[in-house]
Amino acid sequence: MVRIEKLLKMAEKQADIYKENKKMAAIMIAGSVSRGSSDEHSDIELHIFWNEPISDVDRLRMINRCKGEVIDFHPYEEEEWSESYKVGEVKFEISHFLVSTIENWCHEILHHNDHNEDKQCIISSVVDGIPIYGREIIGTWKNTLKKFPDELKKKIITENFTFSGRWNHRYALLEREDFLVLYDSVIEVEKKLMRILFALNGMYVQNPKFKWLRKSLNQMEIKPQDCYERFTYVLKNAYQEQGLRELDNLITEVKSLTNQ
Repeated sequence: MVRIEKLLKMAEKQADIYKENKKMAAIMIAGSVSRGSSDEHSDIELHIFWNEPISDVDRLRMINRCKGEVIDFHPYEEEEWSESYKVGEVKFEISHFLVSTIENWCHEILHHNDHNEDKQCIISSVVDGIPIYGREIIGTWKNTLKKFPDELKKKIITENFTFSGRWNHRYALLEREDFLVLYDSVIEVEKKLMRILFALNGMYVQNPKFKWLRKSLNQMEIKPQDCYERFTYVLKNAYQEQGLRELDNLITEVKSLTNQ
């Protein structure tokens, strides 16, 4: 708790630099710090929302203001500017978005059932984020996103219960000891089950690689019993028949949950 409070204070101090730019509309803390799941390896993620595009010159100027050491500095791509830098021993991950981009994504997800996972991750960060500035606009987004769309839920469930041909031949792959293809298929199935569980629980995907698996599953009310332990067991034992049998059981149980 002490570390999280320290990170929150550092995030607020860093945000003070960005709020001086008149184009800035809102700032929030995102990622593991905002979800209360940070550890000694965590960095500080800030999402900054702009009424107008932010220039690279301004971005660098704000890093220099805090004597930051640039690690990555990316140009505008896929509707985001991003950079990472260190201030002392603390790493900051900064993502910049236009207000209009977030509002468009909210509309596409809520009204057009867009289940793009990169968009979902940003939308999830808005839902879970801690506002520092622009509380009103962030609060409006949070209220808009409060109810997970039923049609989006159905779409995600339907699409992710379609498995590849490799999975259909999983026991043949095991018998042949074709482990690289087998593991790839097992991971693909587990990711599909995670997408379904996120949707069942009315949650937007938090990370496209499903980082923080245990903590994500702990947030969910609808899930198979001992879900994390069983997901992990499968990954540790996919080279044995009992590992694949356990994943078969998980698929059956998740299907049962979708029918309730």
